[in-house]
Amino acid sequence: MWSYEHCIVCFIFVLCVVINTGLNGKDSNGLKCYACYGIGPNNECEDYENYRAAREDDETDGPVKLKDCSAPFNVSCMIETFKNDKGDIVHIRDCSDDKTFDFTEILTNASTYRRLLELEDNNETACAWDNEQLVCLSKCAPQSVNDTADFCNGPQFGSAFTSSVSMFTILLSCVMVPLWWILEL
Repeated sequence: MWSYEHCIVCFIFVLCVVINTGLNGKDSNGLKCYACYGIGPNNECEDYENYRAAREDDETDGPVKLKDCSAPFNVSCMIETFKNDKGDIVHIRDCSDDKTFDFTEILTNASTYRRLLELEDNNETACAWDNEQLVCLSKCAPQSVNDTADFCNGPQFGSAFTSSVSMFTILLSCVMVPLWWILEL
């Protein structure tokens, strides 16, 4: 039989889950992407330690930034690279509206870039050669309501970067389960 205390414990737990879902949801802060612009064969956007540094300290002055995407550039995260036959490389990571890319500024033959323009937001990469440069594009975005896709255009560092809200849920569970058990006694 459930007592009054059991009902209060359940209510508090459900309330915390609802608050946690709201705070962790995509609508609370929007999509977040890595932003980095680099030129050259060994540019700073290709050094994954720069991404780790940005995730550990989002106020860093390093080349990689953690960006809160804003409309209209909040549809997906993207990685765009250019390489010409001389070996020059341009590397771009940023928020995207799924329509405007650097290669669309040099679009001389739309059929060459059709595959890139039709690319889905599922972290697939496609490339196109226009007789002057190789252009590659990768886009990623939430695939479901519960998928935030934050920073999907770069390295994922696992549980070391658990959000404070998720940590709150874990700690709350550690308190609620023993409290429930005590009430059972």
